[in-house]
Amino acid sequence: MFQRLTTAANGLFENTSEVFQYELSSVPSSIFDCNRLPREACKSNLADAIWACGSDCIHEIDGEGFQYVLDGGSLLQRLPWTHGDSFGDITQMYVDHVIRKYKDPVIVFDSYPELPSIKDITHLRRTKGIISPNINFTSSMPCKTKKELFMSNSHNKQSLINMLCDKLKDNGIRCKNATDDADLLIALTAVDCALSSEVVVIGEDTDVLVLLIHHVNQQSKRVIFKSDKMAINKKLKIWNIQQTKGFLGEDVCYLLPFLHSLTGCDSTSRLFGIGKGLALKKLKQEYLKTQGNFFMNSKSITADIIKAGEEALTCLYGGLPLEGLNILRWRKFTSKVITGNTSVQVKTLPPTSDSGKFHSLRVYHQCQKWMSEEVDMDPTDYGWEIKRGKLCPILMDLPPAPDKLLNIIRCNCKQNCDTKRCVCRKNGLQCSVGCGECRGLNCSNSVPIVESDFTDE
Repeated sequence: MFQRLTTAANGLFENTSEVFQYELSSVPSSIFDCNRLPREACKSNLADAIWACGSDCIHEIDGEGFQYVLDGGSLLQRLPWTHGDSFGDITQMYVDHVIRKYKDPVIVFDSYPELPSIKDITHLRRTKGIISPNINFTSSMPCKTKKELFMSNSHNKQSLINMLCDKLKDNGIRCKNATDDADLLIALTAVDCALSSEVVVIGEDTDVLVLLIHHVNQQSKRVIFKSDKMAINKKLKIWNIQQTKGFLGEDVCYLLPFLHSLTGCDSTSRLFGIGKGLALKKLKQEYLKTQGNFFMNSKSITADIIKAGEEALTCLYGGLPLEGLNILRWRKFTSKVITGNTSVQVKTLPPTSDSGKFHSLRVYHQCQKWMSEEVDMDPTDYGWEIKRGKLCPILMDLPPAPDKLLNIIRCNCKQNCDTKRCVCRKNGLQCSVGCGECRGLNCSNSVPIVESDFTDE
């Protein structure tokens, strides 16, 4: 569709740059896949980029007397289940594992309230839409469902966490339960423990690493972050958080949650063609730091967030200050046409100002959630909407293209326009009056006509 629209625009618009304020695609292709899901983030790339920045990270822990803080979500994934074991046996297996490996740990678990969540889309992607039914189980009941399928259901997962926490506490092991996502509580628990003893945080999520680097005090006792995985054919990365903060610098550590969410995390989209390593290098630029500060400020107003977000995205895509995303899109397109020998893919262009503003609002919302447990912000004010009881990201306000360009795309289906052979449906558009046979009136891909449309006032 993009090739067709840009070609047609040359004959319809005096100034073709005007059309680049539209995505020229059924979705914002630089930040969403064609299935309308956000592009999946490569979170570990940021950890790799940070690791590559410093040579003084450690590869083994020396000394004793550490306070262990465990990521409960990582713990649940760590151990395999034996088919047919009772849920009591399964929870006891986790208790035995913890007692065997860690002395007096604190385990921090996620919670899964039955409310719309900004991680709904992430859960949908991970489960591929295949979710186990609710299972009301007891300690003596055998588990006859595969672990992955059982854990795909938030109700089941929460019930297992509740049972496991009770058993851990019965064995004198401290547990904490976050109100939803546990990443911030893990980091803050480590910060609190580091006031009196050295801390080892056990987990694998890059989000936890980012929050430790942001929140840990340089003057506190040593904080270490490591995985519980067994390394195969390579040394396991063990992070000394204070040393990592030292070589990154105070400004970068403060803005790391902003950079991580801007370039893609569980609640925000990955930017096509913009790696986290490149973004980390660009964060040394004062102009990008200035924009990032708006996202870390709890009192920033919507207009400032949108403006700072557009400037930050423009910077990452190699634009000029105050150039704006729409002009940058047009400039990138013309440059690719002149210098390239293949057709331009729309996903390689920056997002529009229109879709970029919603991305920026989601980034701000995530940054604030990572700053404090006290944050209570309505996601629907920050780039989200509720559909079928789930929080879904808003893609854009504007149509995919100007009306006079959209009219060019029309089908000539002889049937009901109910398959991807329909050009309109294939491009994510509804049939219109310009269509050869259906005229946008009597097919499955047209706007439904209700009786009230014909009722006189």
